[in-house]
Amino acid sequence: MSSSDTRPLSALTVAGSDSGGGAGIQADLKTLAAHGVHG
Repeated sequence: MSSSDTRPLSALTVAGSDSGGGAGIQADLKTLAAHGVHG
């Protein structure tokens, strides 16, 4: 790997699921994506 190679930022979230998408893992992934982070 050369010095010009960059890895995308990543994060781990521990959450439950909410079928409405307003909370839990779905909301966490939306927030991470909005900040350019792979979750």
